[in-house]
Amino acid sequence: MKQLTDLKDVEWIKSVPSQSLQNVVERLDFAYQKFFSGGGFPKWAKKGEYSSILLKSVKATDTGFILPKIGEVRIFKDRMPKGKLKTATITKEGNGFFVCVTFGSQSKNLYPIDEKQVVGLDMGITYFLTDSNGCFVENPKHTKKYEKQLRVKNRALARKKKGSSGFRKTKSELNKLHSKIADVRKDFLHKISFRYVRDNSLIVCEDLKVSNMIKFGSLSKHIADV
Repeated sequence: MKQLTDLKDVEWIKSVPSQSLQNVVERLDFAYQKFFSGGGFPKWAKKGEYSSILLKSVKATDTGFILPKIGEVRIFKDRMPKGKLKTATITKEGNGFFVCVTFGSQSKNLYPIDEKQVVGLDMGITYFLTDSNGCFVENPKHTKKYEKQLRVKNRALARKKKGSSGFRKTKSELNKLHSKIADVRKDFLHKISFRYVRDNSLIVCEDLKVSNMIKFGSLSKHIADV
């Protein structure tokens, strides 16, 4: 932490909220704790690899949030959660910025489980999922639908000189395409999850280590698209 204090003489670090810098140190400490427990050695972060920042001294307003060293930022919002505002994480995705907020609140009593409204879900590749009632959801294969566009953009980016205006423009277009695919996938998942939560009081899912499954086998690409 003392080294972090000394680094505050660096001009661009001065502009970063102190709690955000502390969070980076905490994450570094967590990475080393995992290493000492048998995990892999922490890797160096590359410039531009991360596009998010965690803020703690955040206040909510009727139109958005007041962020430290930035001021009020207006946002599009549906409704504000109840409870005490704890943290806000600002993330750049594609060509847009998003804020993810966490609130602290008192836990509520859970609804009793109706044994007639229990369902089990089995994730798959041919079908996105099959439930214990015999119903299934088709695999939309979002990435496959945009595979050609991704290939064209990646090839165009490879031909550009890194750091040039053409490189930045093509990179922005590629990020926008990735963001579009992510939005389509999120929309699909929200609709499916809403349906099952609405119609059931208990949902049981298998515990899959997807990250390990992706590493091996010829089906890794199909698994990642699910």
